[in-house]
Amino acid sequence: MEFLKHAVYKVAFYYQKMQIILLSIFVVGLVDYFFLYEFLMSLAPLASVLALEAAPLVLTVLLIVAVRGIILYVRKKMRERKNYSLLW
Repeated sequence: MEFLKHAVYKVAFYYQKMQIILLSIFVVGLVDYFFLYEFLMSLAPLASVLALEAAPLVLTVLLIVAVRGIILYVRKKMRERKNYSLLW
């Protein structure tokens, strides 16, 4: 019974951490996207407008790929440490 109580608290802890991480990525991603868009639009006389408008989107996709890689790395480490109950 004590094991179940401990497991529930552990899962809740990691769930809360994941919520904070995902919210941070989402908020920072939105702010970063609009900041990059405004910054790159200020460079419009120096480059084509199409390339400048596509740059924030490309950077956002790269961020998503990086986050996916981090999640896969964490899952691999959890498997190595035998934390099977916490795999999502």
